[in-house]
Amino acid sequence: MKKFAISIAGIVLLIGSSALAADMAVKAPPAPAAAPYSWTGLYLGGNLGFGWSRQSVDFSTNDPAAGAASLIATSGGIGAPISLDGVGPAIGLQLGYNWQVSQSWLIGFETDFDISGISRNGTSTTLFPFAVPPPFFQSTADQSLEWFGTVRGRVGYLAANNLSVYGTGGFAYGRTAQHASYINQSGTTFTGSNGQCNGLSVCYFGASHRIATGWSAGGGLEYVLSDHWTIKGEYLYVRLSGNTVTENIIPAGGFPVNTSTINANFHDLTVNIVRAGVNYKF
Repeated sequence: MKKFAISIAGIVLLIGSSALAADMAVKAPPAPAAAPYSWTGLYLGGNLGFGWSRQSVDFSTNDPAAGAASLIATSGGIGAPISLDGVGPAIGLQLGYNWQVSQSWLIGFETDFDISGISRNGTSTTLFPFAVPPPFFQSTADQSLEWFGTVRGRVGYLAANNLSVYGTGGFAYGRTAQHASYINQSGTTFTGSNGQCNGLSVCYFGASHRIATGWSAGGGLEYVLSDHWTIKGEYLYVRLSGNTVTENIIPAGGFPVNTSTINANFHDLTVNIVRAGVNYKF
């Protein structure tokens, strides 16, 4: 009887253990790890930001009648150099391609084109000391960067699989507009051996519209939002070549054209740009 009871108890324990095991949740297999993001591919995007520029302008004469009898000397001489420090917005597009060469590094190229509102004007004044009250003359200059573009290489370090810290540099170009003038702000007319500068008038004027070339360099951060979308913040330095604008005399008093000119020497234009952008990777 005792053996029979022990046998029954063993059967009950076995059945209970089986039922308990059946009621327990079956552990799901681990989910497969997500594939790491690949930076390799073509992308297209847009950017928006602002820039500040710096350019200096100085003046020299190209006057056939050199000496005290020339019109410039008679009217008191040219103005002092002018510093043009401009600011304005910039908006544009970029196109590029990345190759992820390792888990931590990528290389690529990018070209961009931006419309710019960066501009500035300035003046310097020359007093003629031998008259009472002393009349004065103004040398004026203005510069605007209408648009610019770059073609650059890029090297990026992947601080994380979805975050690139990159540097960039290459060729830059842009269309600049420049104007310069020499204005008699007094009511007195001045006459030299080679020209006449009427009172309260523009006596010399020159303009230039050109495509300047140079170089650019910078860097930024780019962050992956999804398989196709990234955002970035970027700083770019652009340096474009300067040029000389010739201010021709405006005929007055019967003198012929171009008997006297002023050279407005615009030195290299430097532009600092801070912008944000978004890219779509194909």
